[in-house]
Amino acid sequence: MIRFCDKEVCCVHVNVLDRQQILDYFLNVNRKDPVCVLDEKGKFVGSITYSSILGRELQDAMNMECMILGLTTWEEGRKCFERCPVQFGGITMIPVIDKERNLLCFAYQDDEANRELRMLDELMEYKSALTFLDLYPEYSNVTVYGCNELAYAFVMYLKKLGMPVSVKGELWKNIINSNYIKGGG
Repeated sequence: MIRFCDKEVCCVHVNVLDRQQILDYFLNVNRKDPVCVLDEKGKFVGSITYSSILGRELQDAMNMECMILGLTTWEEGRKCFERCPVQFGGITMIPVIDKERNLLCFAYQDDEANRELRMLDELMEYKSALTFLDLYPEYSNVTVYGCNELAYAFVMYLKKLGMPVSVKGELWKNIINSNYIKGGG
């Protein structure tokens, strides 16, 4: 399952990139966090990690991989993680951007939570299984606050059952068309 998280990161503008300064940053501050590279308008260009810069020229060290938040986030995100170099000794974090290339947050894979996704798939596949509506008939609508792959799958499950669903949170605005699911702030 793909989850999102906020993370403090160092950002540098592409026109002032300096390999030695970036290496010094990694050696003096934190070798596990990426350095995000932004263009002159503050839009995401790529990211550099400690392991990607070792033995490489600066341009070769920049990873352009990122996830664009939208309706195909989960499918594209899995492909992105497959292409992204594995970071040994840490969790692979991929920058998440919007369509205008603004850096929104970071994504990581939570393999432990895949069980819940499989459970939802099974609920949708087996027509004789008890549904959310069977278990909680007293509820007439649901609001989902968290935004991750499981929350998205749960929203789709509820919509398939005909349950009115609304979502709250900034990341949902980039994922779901407001005509399909009621948004919120």
